[in-house]
Amino acid sequence: MLGRGNFSKKDLNDEINQDNPVIELDEMWSFVGSRENEVWIWLALEVNSRKVIGYTVGDRSINTFRRLWNTIHPKIK
Repeated sequence: MLGRGNFSKKDLNDEINQDNPVIELDEMWSFVGSRENEVWIWLALEVNSRKVIGYTVGDRSINTFRRLWNTIHPKIK
């Protein structure tokens, strides 16, 4: 298994290829204060450059997904 320390900057592409980006959308669950107050953190990552290109926090609904989608630059979409 590769750990964070196994990568160097030269292994990562600094630029996002806007002609052919590979986007990964992911979500993580957490809670604030108590388990009844759950919060979802949504991320949009460009796979090749490993850059976060968008994020939002909310519930696990289509409306939160749309907010995430709207944070992504139109050239990348």
